[in-house]
Amino acid sequence: MFAPVTSLDPLRLVHGTRSDRYDCPDLATLDRHINHLRRRIARLGGQVPDVAEACRADIDRLLDHRSWLTLPMAVDRPAGVDAVAVQRPRPADRSTLRRSAA
Repeated sequence: MFAPVTSLDPLRLVHGTRSDRYDCPDLATLDRHINHLRRRIARLGGQVPDVAEACRADIDRLLDHRSWLTLPMAVDRPAGVDAVAVQRPRPADRSTLRRSAA
């Protein structure tokens, strides 16, 4: 049984254009909503342009939410660790790279 929409976390919800609400607890569910809307547009075949436009707008909102969910997260570094030093290769690696590039 599905939980009532009012009791869901608001960060999981994506509000559609026609008072539709999409519960997106993870990327797989979000992708299923997008695929469902794409199939619905294909079934309409241009017969109902208003509904197809609303589905496209909902897909845009879902894609925005997807990009928000997949943003890279900043990694907390221990105090005193230089970020540049962490990314810089070791001297032995540099010589290996020079030989392989030649």
